[in-house]
Parts: sequence; C-alpha cells; structure tokens
Amino acid sequence: MPRENPDNDRGLIASLVVIAMLAGPAVAQEAGVTDSDDDGWELVTRPSDDEPVEEITVYGERTVPALKAQIIRADRRIYGIWNEMNDDREFDVHCRLEGVYGSRRKERICLPAFEHGVLEEAWYDLGTWTGAGRPQAEIRSKREIMRQKMIEFAEQNPELAEAIFQRARLQRELAEAEARDDE
Repeated sequence: MPRENPDNDRGLIASLVVIAMLAGPAVAQEAGVTDSDDDGWELVTRPSDDEPVEEITVYGERTVPALKAQIIRADRRIYGIWNEMNDDREFDVHCRLEGVYGSRRKERICLPAFEHGVLEEAWYDLGTWTGAGRPQAEIRSKREIMRQKMIEFAEQNPELAEAIFQRARLQRELAEAEARDDE
C-alpha cells in the first residue's frame, strides 16, 4: 500500500531505517524459521469443476513463526533494493545463519560488508590489538554513513521506502504477538 504523502516522511524514514538496521539478528531464532520463502501455508488442491466450491473465511492473528518468515522476506526485499542502488560494495548487506554460542539454535544475521570485515580483523588481530573500542568506533562511524545513505535512497526510491515501512509494521506486529504469547 503506497504512502499517502511520502515527501513528508523523512524523519519517519530515518527512524525506521535505524530500526531495520538494528533489528536484524533476533528474527529467525527459536521458531525454526529458515531462510526460505515458506510461511507455513499448505497448497490445497482445487475441487473438480462439477463439485461446488465452498468459501471459507478465516479471521485471526498471524503467528510468531509466520511473522518471522515475513520479516525475512521483507529484509530480502530491502537489502536487495539497497544492494542494487548502492555503488559502494563496502555497504552491501548480506544475511546468513550463524550458530548461537552454547546452543544448537541458529540466528539469522544481516551485516554490511564493512562490519563483517572489521569484526574479522579484530578477531585475527586480537593478540596485537591494543586500541580498546576501535572496532566499535569504526562500526558506529560507518553505520551512520550507511544510515544517511539509506535515508537518501529511500527518499529517491518509493519501493525501498515502502519496504522499510512494511518491515517496521511487521516488527511491531511480531513484538505484539510475542507479548501475547508471554501472557
């Protein structure tokens, strides 16, 4: 659904970009959600032409696993558009499943190339590295640049802006569904 007045949404887009950039890791944990397009629906065969077709309407809330699967698809859409528009490969975002330390569970992690590189470098240089906070400072600095670029791109591309809004809506629905499940 297109936004009614996208010209006045700069502040909202900026806030949602931050949410999209920071919310990544927790999406695919627990519920066995994989990095696939399956959202839990089954294919039902169509009755033959001589059988009457019944209409069934189901009202209900989306489940936590279904919402997590939709968030994964929303991330794919956002980062696909982002990676196409972005000409600096250092800011390309790629997602993968990583094991959680001390657990068999996996989390889906989406990181820009610069962040992955800085973290890898910090691990390799751990023995000689003395600049406490250097990787975090470098990551913060580049994340701010990336955030500004993403806001700029969202203002230029209504599809990216809508994908960011959609992801924020799904994240809010997920938080509400998880709160209901905790009750």
